[in-house]
Amino acid sequence: MKLSRGVTVWLVFFLFMGMGGSSLFAAPRGEVTVALGSNIPTLDPHMHGVRLAIIAGWHLFDQLMGRDSKTMQPIPKLATSVTALDDLTWEIKLRPGVKFHNGEPFTAHTVKFNLERVLNPAQKSPRRGQWTWLKE
Repeated sequence: MKLSRGVTVWLVFFLFMGMGGSSLFAAPRGEVTVALGSNIPTLDPHMHGVRLAIIAGWHLFDQLMGRDSKTMQPIPKLATSVTALDDLTWEIKLRPGVKFHNGEPFTAHTVKFNLERVLNPAQKSPRRGQWTWLKE
């Protein structure tokens, strides 16, 4: 007997619900499972330029600044403000109280380390070209 596609979908749905599928709606238990169309080469945000990995990084790592999805204007994230002090100097104020998952604080040293790492020619970061305008 051949079932229509609609009947098959409903049959699978009811089987799923009968086999504990309702746990899908239960309270989260601290795990997230994600299915992707291909492999991510690395979770190191400085060491790839793969679109899928960049998108995954948006969900894993916070940024200093972002963009409002409606206005496309810059919005603060880890930085609370960015002020141009002169033509070559910016003052970036960081959000206080931010900690990494291991409890270490997010500081200006964290930002400096990441910028120096991606700019280091020996690191061979494929993202380096996006930051070469930065002097220090």
